[in-house]
Amino acid sequence: MKRTIIMLALAACGRPQGTGDDAGDKVDAGGGDATTNGDGMAGGDTPTDGNSGTIMIPVLACGTATVEAETALPTPLDLTSYGTYGSPPLFLDGDNARVVYGTSSTWMTAAHGTAQTSSAASVLAGSTYFNAGRSLSGRIVGVYNVGSEVRASVFEGGTFVSSIAIPCTLAQPSFYCEVRAAGDGHLWVRQDQNLFEQVGSTFESRGGAPIGAQLFDVDAAGTVWVGGSGTGEVFQVWKLPSGAPGWTKTGALTTAMLGTAATEIEGGFQLDGITGAFAPDGSIHLWSSARCIGTGLRNKLQLYMRSQDGSSWSVERLPDMTTLLDGHVTWSNAQIWANSYDNARFVNVSSTQPIMQGLDWIYPSRQLNVIGRCTNGGHPAFERMASAPLPGWTVRGFARFSENGAVSLLTSLGLTQIYVR
Repeated sequence: MKRTIIMLALAACGRPQGTGDDAGDKVDAGGGDATTNGDGMAGGDTPTDGNSGTIMIPVLACGTATVEAETALPTPLDLTSYGTYGSPPLFLDGDNARVVYGTSSTWMTAAHGTAQTSSAASVLAGSTYFNAGRSLSGRIVGVYNVGSEVRASVFEGGTFVSSIAIPCTLAQPSFYCEVRAAGDGHLWVRQDQNLFEQVGSTFESRGGAPIGAQLFDVDAAGTVWVGGSGTGEVFQVWKLPSGAPGWTKTGALTTAMLGTAATEIEGGFQLDGITGAFAPDGSIHLWSSARCIGTGLRNKLQLYMRSQDGSSWSVERLPDMTTLLDGHVTWSNAQIWANSYDNARFVNVSSTQPIMQGLDWIYPSRQLNVIGRCTNGGHPAFERMASAPLPGWTVRGFARFSENGAVSLLTSLGLTQIYVR
């Protein structure tokens, strides 16, 4: 059963409050306005990105998206077993979502609210701690344990066709071990802050990046991208082109570029734990922390920062989430998707405010909200596109985006698929 929702214009979809002098929408932190097209968004949409072949998704006017939100499909997963940092055994390919059932050697393939369970790829037999990530190249890489060995496989043709041992000490928590693939399928591995490149059937150490890699990816041409906090700068972007003798710094976001909005954030500006994303067109997207102050009684001001080249940055206030989410307060961001400089979406976790009873706080159930960029009268804005319940207070929920902007939410209720057109 599915629910198709035509998004109508919402009062909460108004223009985000800004820190600049031009109508209060944004700060151009790089010196000069970006080129805009007819809808007021920068750059303009193209059918595909030339580097990865990824389809460029157009930015829609606020309230005009068609949202297909499916009823949750049950899964046998025990989400209490994933602790604080583990990643879900979930990955998306186009409209399809796949949930890997570990040592049972089966997986569920779901699309548009229907699903079937079948034998998983043979290379996953006996595997545990599966997680997967999509590379800038467009390729999906699965990482998993087989016994004490960590292995990786590239997904193509609807399955994982090969498997190789990689220089990671464990597949979970996945932030210790990230694997990305170039367009030709060869792998790069980040184990903590050490980088390794696949050469034939082995891996050669490439040392560490010039900064701690909070973001790490590889594009179709084999260029390695890293981004992270640097000395005296909020965020730096570095690239290592294929065959290059060393790293090149493409730019940085500085405290001065953040403007006065950063000083208004209660407790000070911090990047979010889900830092951001590189997009297929080469743009960079960052979010400030969504953490809540005062036990849910107040929300922090949250900033969204984007750059086409790592040097010039646009800094925008996100809309007031309490208004956007019908009185909910925001606790954290769960997942980020960026398709182009203009188009980005994220999922956050919210709840109504906790209630004090005696000396204890009573915490309500939460929900996952899909929020995306849109245009409001030719100006960039954000709107809530869909939401799904996240039962309880301590059990984790997960969100993953496909390359086409579809999102799957995995909670104790099951797998909820959401398509935005």
